[in-house]
Amino acid sequence: MWSPSLCSVLRKIASTAGFLCLICLFIFICAELVEPFPSPTGAVNDFAGVIPVDVANRMSRISQEVLRKTGTSIVVATVESIGDKTPDTYATELFNTWGIGKKGENKGVLIFLTLKERRIVIRTGYGIERILTDRLCGQILDQRVIPYFKKGDYGTGLGNAIVAVAQIIAKDAGVTLTGR
Repeated sequence: MWSPSLCSVLRKIASTAGFLCLICLFIFICAELVEPFPSPTGAVNDFAGVIPVDVANRMSRISQEVLRKTGTSIVVATVESIGDKTPDTYATELFNTWGIGKKGENKGVLIFLTLKERRIVIRTGYGIERILTDRLCGQILDQRVIPYFKKGDYGTGLGNAIVAVAQIIAKDAGVTLTGR
C-alpha cells in the first residue's frame, strides 16, 4: 500500500513532468510559427551586403517604374546562406511568404541569390511565367549574370538581371522604361 507522503511526492513529480511537457510543446509550436525568412525592406533586399548602394538605388528605381507601368513586381533578395533548404525551395517559399505580385494577378518576379550555396534563381508568379519562361530566365542568368558573379561582381550581375527582366516585361506590356 502506498503511503500518503509517497503519493504526495508522486503527484508533485507527475505535476512537474506535465508542466515540463507543456513547456516543451509550447516551445515546439512557437518554433514552427517563427518565420524563417527575413522581412522585406523594399524592391532590393540585400541581406548579404553584396550590392553597392548606387546599384541598389538604380535597381529600386527600375523595379518601381516597372510596377507603376505594368503592375508587375520585381524583387531582388540576397542572403548569406539558406541552411538546410535547397535554393529552389527557399526561393519559392520566400516568394510566397513575401507575397510578391498583386494577389490574384500573380505578376511578380523574385531574383534570389544565396552566397554560400552559390546559386541564383529567378522565380516568377503564374501571371508572368508565360513571358519569363524557365528557359529565358536561364539565358538571362547564363549570359548577363553569372559571368559577373564569377568575377565577384554581384552588383553588376544582379543589376543586369533586373534590367533584362524589366525589359522583357515592359516589351510585353507595350511600355517604354526610362529608368526613373
